[in-house]
Amino acid sequence: MVSGVDQDPARQDVLSALLLIADKMGAQVIGEGLDTVEELEMRGRLGIRFGQGWLFGHPTPLRANE
Repeated sequence: MVSGVDQDPARQDVLSALLLIADKMGAQVIGEGLDTVEELEMRGRLGIRFGQGWLFGHPTPLRANE
């Protein structure tokens, strides 16, 4: 969850440590909770390639996508 990580150095440290673990395991990471451009930019600086959140769109019922 990257929501608010752009404003909290402690969260950045924890997330960086988790990213190191994921890298060692060969896992891909998806940044969840991207709601602002600042969070999106932080995701890029941390090296997270994928993301999802309200910045890109709000959840919709399945039928709305048909």
